[in-house]
Amino acid sequence: MPSEYEPFEAFIARRDEILKIVYVSCYALKHLEGAGKLSAVLKQPKDAQDHTGLMEKEALKEAADGFPLMHSTGTLLLWAALESSTRDMLIRWLVKHPKALQAKDVANVRIKIGEYEQLDTEDRMRFVVGLVEKETGSALQPGVGRFTGLLRAFSINPKCDDGLKRDLLEMASLRHCIAHRAGVADRKLLTACPWLTLKENDRIGIKREDFLRYSKAASNYAANTIEAARAASSALSAASAPSAS
Repeated sequence: MPSEYEPFEAFIARRDEILKIVYVSCYALKHLEGAGKLSAVLKQPKDAQDHTGLMEKEALKEAADGFPLMHSTGTLLLWAALESSTRDMLIRWLVKHPKALQAKDVANVRIKIGEYEQLDTEDRMRFVVGLVEKETGSALQPGVGRFTGLLRAFSINPKCDDGLKRDLLEMASLRHCIAHRAGVADRKLLTACPWLTLKENDRIGIKREDFLRYSKAASNYAANTIEAARAASSALSAASAPSAS
């Protein structure tokens, strides 16, 4: 059976893939300069020349602005990867440590026995995690709160200092506007992250240094979650060990 921490190995691979795609795309866009002239020299059809010239113009504008669209897309993908990996890790962890289901916040969750009994072991844990998410309201919490309430229900408490909380809050809040507001800042974002130099209805443009900061924050939180899960595993093992007579 794969390790319960394998989802975070998948996160690392996905993170690196996202970084590579963003880098390669930025490089390609930057080096489209001259494409329009080349199309004209090659005497391509007029519509092909016009299309190439337009693509060159848009690519060079994106490059001149610091590739905000590419970094916004990368941020969206990174948050999705962190979210799914954290959830999948918890599901695998519960398969290995079913005793954690006896926790107070979990034992009181109402389960439809008919649905539950039809599932295999991993899908049962996925079912339970979904119910606990609803009970804790974690899916509606901003930033790192998306994870802490759910993980805390199983006594998994990742370290998260103020700097990491702020970076993850900023990342998640921007991600929400990119995904659900067509990349436009809303009042919710400005309230959550008043330090951002944005006004309501401003177009969001994420800089390279911010994108890399979000990648580092996501990676650090993933590492902290693994450490916290291991500590919770040790506590469960100690609690279930027979006492010395």
